[in-house]
Parts: sequence; C-alpha cells; structure tokens
Amino acid sequence: MQKLALPNPLPTAVVVGLTLLIWFVIPVPEGVPPNAWHLFALFTGTIVGIISKAMPLGSLSIIAIGLAAITGVTNPGKPGAALIDALSGFANPLIWLIVVAVMVAVAVTKPGSGRLAECVAKPVCRVWRQSSRLNTNRELVEKRHRRCEP
Repeated sequence: MQKLALPNPLPTAVVVGLTLLIWFVIPVPEGVPPNAWHLFALFTGTIVGIISKAMPLGSLSIIAIGLAAITGVTNPGKPGAALIDALSGFANPLIWLIVVAVMVAVAVTKPGSGRLAECVAKPVCRVWRQSSRLNTNRELVEKRHRRCEP
C-alpha cells in the first residue's frame, strides 16, 4: 500500500506565494474584470503546482476546484452558483470516460493485474461468442424457413 504523500514544502510555498502575488499585489489589467484576474491567479497557481509537483495531481486539482468554489470567482455574491460552476465539469460524460480509461490503464500496468483482466475477460468473451453463434444460427434458421414458405 502506498504511503500518504505530503506536500513538498518549497514548491508548495512557491505556488501559494505566486497565487497570492497575482491575486493581491499585481494590479488588475485594464479591461479585465477582477474576478477573471482572480481566476487567472488560481489557474496559474494550479499549473505551476502541477509542473513543480508540489502535491499529487488529484489533491492539487481538488484544492483548486474547492478554492474556485469558496472564493466565488466565477459567480461573485452567489455561492450556490459558484459551487455549481466549479463542479459542472464533472457532469460531462466525456470526463468520466477519460477517468475510467486512466483507471483501467493504471490497473492493467500494475504487476499481477493481467491475470485479473484475463479472469474478467474470458467469461465476457465466451458469452459474446455464444450470443454471436446463437444469432448466426437463428439467422440460418430464418433463411431456411423463408425458403420453405410458399
């Protein structure tokens, strides 16, 4: 079993410092709404955190989504709408397809999981072959039956 990975102190401090620097110190450019600038600060901090491996990707992503929801940068003054905005990406089925594909890829690459995949795949393939044979036999019977009809 894997041990709990704690955040790396130096990259985490750089990420937090950069995010706070963009959020509070650097002035908002003209024509950019303050909320967009704050969202940019969160996005930049997240990307720098991923590149510097400050934390595992999953925990960093959840922290970024939580901060976007808590700070309300997507919908100021409407916490419910900000939460819906932060979690709306999980409603897309394509995201779940990617998540499942990654999970399957990780499971298959782990040692010893090939036997597990084989144990699961054999019965599924057997049922699929039997059903295709049944369909083929049924079609043959239907063709013969059609020939015999007047």
